[in-house]
Amino acid sequence: MNRIRKEAPGIELFIENYTRDVFKRLADGSVDLVFFNAETPLPPGAVSTVIGEDRYALVMREKHPAAAKKWTLAEYAKWESVVVSLLGDGRSDIDARLAKAGLTRRIGLSTPHFMGCLAIVSTTDMIATTSHLFATRHAKAYRLIVREPPFPEVRFTNTVIGSALRMNDPVIRWFCALVKEVSEAVQHRVLHTEIEIKG
Repeated sequence: MNRIRKEAPGIELFIENYTRDVFKRLADGSVDLVFFNAETPLPPGAVSTVIGEDRYALVMREKHPAAAKKWTLAEYAKWESVVVSLLGDGRSDIDARLAKAGLTRRIGLSTPHFMGCLAIVSTTDMIATTSHLFATRHAKAYRLIVREPPFPEVRFTNTVIGSALRMNDPVIRWFCALVKEVSEAVQHRVLHTEIEIKG
């Protein structure tokens, strides 16, 4: 927003909740852009722009009872999880990994809000598996421990998706370039921040 205020102060942004018909809304022009990871299948007539790379992190409060333990998949499955579910579609690839090991996790809270997820984790014994960049950036404010999860590293690519027709709009192109630039700057800052990653 600071960059937008400097470079295009007349622009107004409206951020809306994800809905199951989000790609229909993209196609009919109700929304201009949607943020998803690169594994999301693109609907006909849509194009994506990569805005950054990330990976999963395990997050818990600083004084979590198991903070000092070596986390195994079994330990991980034992604690209630907070999950961020944008479309309310339930389980994820993490649950598939646990199932392969004969384990299931208990989901105590499902929320569409990333900041709400961290707020709940910071005041309970619940855990979350979320974006490493996001968790690391907010760890100090929420007094969180950020660790590597007890499964092989999972990297993912973040993208912004738009209608192929709308992406020719100079304002949309400028905004996507700005998002990519700011995202890369945040990644650089986070990767060079002195926050202990306990594993």
